[in-house]
Amino acid sequence: MPDLKKTKIYLGGVTAPYLNLETRNCSFNANTRDETLDLRFSLTSKGGGTTSVLLQIGKGDFTAVLEAIAHAMPDTAAVLSRCASIANEKNIELLAEARRVKDDEKARAEKILEDLEPVEEFVSEKYYEAPSGEDEQEAAVREKLEEIISSLNALT
Repeated sequence: MPDLKKTKIYLGGVTAPYLNLETRNCSFNANTRDETLDLRFSLTSKGGGTTSVLLQIGKGDFTAVLEAIAHAMPDTAAVLSRCASIANEKNIELLAEARRVKDDEKARAEKILEDLEPVEEFVSEKYYEAPSGEDEQEAAVREKLEEIISSLNALT
């Protein structure tokens, strides 16, 4: 987790007239699993131990936080703009990867269809060769193969 260099943690009681600086040691992580910004720091406990604290800011709150920053500190526009550019570049990379995967899947489907051509011919021959009324198994296999081919054609 990267450290936050300009962050301070203050601590005080509800009835205390002021807050006291507790620590400057704070780290963060962009948690993709929980879709949160995780802030971690430790506080000295009254009993002499240490209390670890995790503050998670949820993705749904990012808009409010970033808009408040933009309104209160308009000089951060360049940083916010750079962040938008980074996000756009990442989205373009993800889109390119998704297209590559789709193209790979399409190529695989086309190859399977090509490989199934002789199977389809064989199954059709067996179906037509079977005497009428005694071709239930051949018809079922032929029907299932047609479903599979139809599904593969939908991918191409």
